[in-house]
Amino acid sequence: LAKAAGATVDGMPRFEWRACISEAGDAAARAGALCGRLDACVPALISREGVPLGACHFHLVGRGDMVAEWSAALARLGVQADAAPARLSTEVYFAHREPPADSA
Repeated sequence: LAKAAGATVDGMPRFEWRACISEAGDAAARAGALCGRLDACVPALISREGVPLGACHFHLVGRGDMVAEWSAALARLGVQADAAPARLSTEVYFAHREPPADSA
């Protein structure tokens, strides 16, 4: 997957992607994927110096509750799905109506 995705974005220096696998394991480690809950491994990537949120587009893919939680968190940080140009897009694969956790 990483090789195919890397080939897809060749020549796109401003594009960056990371796979994140919910459960840590040997396959995830060998693939160089982030592991665990997104709220534990992604914030440090988002807040890197020199990468302002306003310059990023977030594409959230996964369970309905995860997409809802991250959409709300990004909105609190000023990233709006209805901005022009759009800075947030989503794909929900299952649990479409699952509400976000109260702690999110």
